[in-house]
Amino acid sequence: MSSTSSINSFDMPADQLVREFQIDLKERELFSVLDIYNMGSASQKVILIKLCNSERETLLHLLANKILDNQEEEQSTSFLRKSAFEILTTGKIQKDLKDIVNVEDANDFSFLDFAIFIKNEKLNFVYQILKLIPKEDRAICKREIGSEDFQAELESQDVETLFGFFKLSNDKTSLTKKCGPKNVTLLHILGMQIIKNQAKKQDISYLMDITLKILKTKALKKDLKNLVTALDEDGQCFLDYAVLCRSEKLNFMDDVLKLIPIEDRDECLRFIFQRVLKNEDLDAALALFYLSKDSEKTSLAKIQIPKKMTLIQMLVMRIYQDLGKKRTNELLEKLIEVLKKIDPKEIKEIANLQNSTGRTTLHLAALCKCKTLNLLSDLLKFMPSQDRAACLKTQDSLQGWTPLHYLANVTTHEDDLNQRRIQEILDLLPSEKDKKNLQEIRDTHGRSYREIQEKKKQAEVSHEKEGDRKKYLEEKRKTGLAAVIAAQRKATSSPFNLKFPDAGKCSQSGLNIPPTRRGITVADFGIPPQEPRRPKTPPPAPTPNLLESLERSIHDDLK
Repeated sequence: MSSTSSINSFDMPADQLVREFQIDLKERELFSVLDIYNMGSASQKVILIKLCNSERETLLHLLANKILDNQEEEQSTSFLRKSAFEILTTGKIQKDLKDIVNVEDANDFSFLDFAIFIKNEKLNFVYQILKLIPKEDRAICKREIGSEDFQAELESQDVETLFGFFKLSNDKTSLTKKCGPKNVTLLHILGMQIIKNQAKKQDISYLMDITLKILKTKALKKDLKNLVTALDEDGQCFLDYAVLCRSEKLNFMDDVLKLIPIEDRDECLRFIFQRVLKNEDLDAALALFYLSKDSEKTSLAKIQIPKKMTLIQMLVMRIYQDLGKKRTNELLEKLIEVLKKIDPKEIKEIANLQNSTGRTTLHLAALCKCKTLNLLSDLLKFMPSQDRAACLKTQDSLQGWTPLHYLANVTTHEDDLNQRRIQEILDLLPSEKDKKNLQEIRDTHGRSYREIQEKKKQAEVSHEKEGDRKKYLEEKRKTGLAAVIAAQRKATSSPFNLKFPDAGKCSQSGLNIPPTRRGITVADFGIPPQEPRRPKTPPPAPTPNLLESLERSIHDDLK
């Protein structure tokens, strides 16, 4: 360090201050240069900050290089960054700030160029510097960003550097459209980083803030729809990541959608809604549904994924699955809330949309087995009374069954539950004619729902009898085995005095061998011997899939 470090600023003449500053600047002694700078008055600081060494480096260049050399040491770089901001906020240099940060060294690098690569998790250096520069001078600081440089950073997926390039670019639209490996854009990388940090339970507010700042750029407004829906080679778009972002403090997806022009918003919403339905992400689908305007909700409720399933049908199927496992109904309130937000005049059309097997929402609701819940009845109550019969008449493409065929088939007759459930549905119809017409609808085998109901009742009686027979045989088997075990124990305790009445008088060879010598078998008690059962090797567990597993379970109910 130079001897100037001990000189009092009040005793040092201005010309000597400048000389000492230039000597240390030439030697690239950062901390000495910084000490001398801090000794100067406000007017002297304006002169010192503009001085260069033989390599055309200023104090800010030295600071930037030192920060970059010590990126991993947060404590030391924090002090250096603070020093840089103190220099930039000196009152008398504000009018010259644009020139000071743009002075280039011998390698054509300015302080702003170095600032792009200075990293901090919650502070983008370039963004903060530009905020200090008067608005009328910021355009001068913008520059053309080299395509190769930007694409190299896209490959490394360095979020802070990419954002620094973006802020300095004078052509933000083309920069945002640039693709790296696998057609990944700046927005893809930001979206991926948000989800990665969220999975690690790290703070994501800074990344969300950066992303929203980019989306707010006026130059991007007309291309925003294409930018947020552009697919990379893995078939992912920015909206796929945005919809997965869960933040208690910020509704990220809502803020993203608000930035999309009104004329494009509905199309983007439908696009991402269809994708989350395809991925069976009901939480995301419901969140998007609630975010949509009232005028858009009916349109979303009509969207069908490849198996032609709607949001409401998927909710009913999930309720069906939960009832089969937990006997709980946590999704019922959400289903009711969705139905309440749809125009009642549109519910008939939505409820009557058929999936790939021809089933409607009412068909699926009829499959829900629960003594305390008649989901089919509950759904019909949301529908205008004049539309109910038409929806109940819809037949599926498998067997030509109506919802009442399904209800008659799956509901038990215990405590007259089957009859009561169907009567609840019929009581919701406005006329006797509608009830009669439903009774006359026949499936592909010529059966009405009443015939299915009777067949179900007969099957239950048959199963009950079969159950009694199995119980009788099981008790007989246990009684026989108990006698064998008791006799065997008695023979073991008194092998010479044991007598067996008439049992096993002859062996297979025709000789009369006492049981005590040959051992007692079940044949001695009139029970035919059985071949030992070989243990069955359980089949490998299939990969779980909500829709396929539910379809299989529904198929089993229809057998």
